[in-house]
Amino acid sequence: MLDLPVVNMLHRHPERTQFVLYGFITEGCVRHTCLDLLDRGFDVTVLVDGVGSIFPFEREVALESMREAGA
Repeated sequence: MLDLPVVNMLHRHPERTQFVLYGFITEGCVRHTCLDLLDRGFDVTVLVDGVGSIFPFEREVALESMREAGA
């Protein structure tokens, strides 16, 4: 999920077109941020070894949904 400071940064730096994501809650913040960036036309790479979850199955489902969306 993109919050206001991130959206403002995107507007200030239109030359940035690629993002690398990592974080703990893959099915939450990582997935939502990834999908928001993809919806805005950015190239997104998710570091599979850099994301986690309390629930391994949820992590795998989130990774697959991001992969299917274009990350």
